[in-house]
Amino acid sequence: MTRKQGRLAPRTNTAKIKKDDGSRVNIVARSVIMHELDSVLPDFHRWYREHEGKNDFRLVLEQLTGFYKVYALSSRRPTTVTAMDPEWLLEMMAALFVVHQKCAVLVATTLYDFLRFLRDSERWSGSQAAYLEARAVLRAAIFEDVISPFRLAGESVK
Repeated sequence: MTRKQGRLAPRTNTAKIKKDDGSRVNIVARSVIMHELDSVLPDFHRWYREHEGKNDFRLVLEQLTGFYKVYALSSRRPTTVTAMDPEWLLEMMAALFVVHQKCAVLVATTLYDFLRFLRDSERWSGSQAAYLEARAVLRAAIFEDVISPFRLAGESVK
C-alpha cells in the first residue's frame, strides 16, 4: 500500500464544527464585552484618580481586563460589563482564593472599586439586589473571608 492509498477519505467532523462554532461565539462575546469595557475605562480612570485609588492604574487595568476576559468566556457569559452575576462572582473568587489568595484580594479590590464607579456614574444596569450581593462577595474577598460555594450541605457558615 502506498502512502497515498493509506490515507482516509476526507470527511466532515461534526464535533469539530460545533466546537468551532462555539469558539466563534466566544470570540464575538469576548470582543463585545472588551469593547464595552474599553468604552468606560477613560471615565473609570478619572473616577479612580478622583477617589484616590490606592493602586497603580496600570495594575488595576490589567486586573479588570483579565477578569472580564475570563468572565466573557465563562458559561455564565455576561451581556454587559455594567452588571454582574453574584453567584458566578462567588465561584470565581473562591476558585481564585484556592490558587492565589493575594491575587484574589487584589482582583476583588479592583472589582469593588469598579462596581462603586458603575454605581456612582449611574451605569450599573443590574438589579439593586445583584449589586449588593456582588459587593458583599467582594468585601468578603478583600477581608479574606471568602466562603466556598462548594461547602457541604448543612455545614454552618462562620
